[in-house]
Amino acid sequence: MGNLLTYGGIATKIRAMQKNLIKPEDYRELVLLGSVPEAVNYLRTKRAYQHLLESIDEAHLHRGDVEAVLVRSLYKDFSKLYRFSGLKQRRFLDMYFRQYDIILMKFFLRTIFNPTDEAWNPQMAGEFFRKHSTLDLEKLITAKTVDEFVSDLSGTEYHKPLMHLSQMEHPTLFDYEMTLDLFYFSYLWKTYHKMFKGKELTTLRETYGSMIDLLNIQWIYRAKKYYRISNADIYALLIPIRFKLKQVQIAQLVEAADMNEFDHVLQTTYYAKRADELNGTQLESLYNNLIYKMHQLAKRRNPYSIACINSYLFEKGQEIDNLTTILESIRYGLQPADIMKYIII
Repeated sequence: MGNLLTYGGIATKIRAMQKNLIKPEDYRELVLLGSVPEAVNYLRTKRAYQHLLESIDEAHLHRGDVEAVLVRSLYKDFSKLYRFSGLKQRRFLDMYFRQYDIILMKFFLRTIFNPTDEAWNPQMAGEFFRKHSTLDLEKLITAKTVDEFVSDLSGTEYHKPLMHLSQMEHPTLFDYEMTLDLFYFSYLWKTYHKMFKGKELTTLRETYGSMIDLLNIQWIYRAKKYYRISNADIYALLIPIRFKLKQVQIAQLVEAADMNEFDHVLQTTYYAKRADELNGTQLESLYNNLIYKMHQLAKRRNPYSIACINSYLFEKGQEIDNLTTILESIRYGLQPADIMKYIII
């Protein structure tokens, strides 16, 4: 009864919001469209995007304009949930919000390392970040160097971990992005263990523990296949948390002599049982599909718990990723069947 009283209102609100999510049949119709303006017009028929897209002129459509609208839709839903939440739920949302900080900081860092990348569109964040974030966007937007960017983070929780990179001779964009990811997942794991207990803690452990395990496996795979990184440096990249992945399996994956041996070790892991066939090339699709299913399962098992908020925000974020993928694929002329391979539904 306690959880029903605590989560009844927000769970009802989320069920209403879920009706506005893009359905599988919508994705199948979208990929058949011949141009981005056609896709934008289609999205205008959907309640979640109707108001946000009404000011966009297809005749002068810019990639950044549509992306800004999609992201604003996510932030709008987050804000709705925040307004309907009680104190405990808001503490979770404050914790969850860090991932939006991380995404935005990675965007700024990419524009510093690669000045030709697309400039930040203020419509992507604006008032939303000023309300929920400790980041000084005005300063970060104008940073021209990484040192300036890190200095502008002074006073935030992100400053200290990034400052450690100044001890490296030539830290790369990859180093900065990995450092932010390490901070986020370590922070998340530590914080929700203090915040929740019982079934809610178990649900979050299963979801984020699996996410961390699979990210670590992916990073080991990429480090060994695409970069000439020493085993010692690979260990340093990993999130220092283990869930279903045993420490001995981590060591065997890192120290595998070649990718065949890597795949052989991969078959011994808990996650190999979650796929019909698993090798390094399938890791990203396994990650996306498994995490999606775990959020859905957690919501069904515990509808009146933090899982309802966590799963909805994940679904909405996945929707933004799906729509971004579809629009980019249409822009580059990919075939509908090929586009659907990248869509998580």
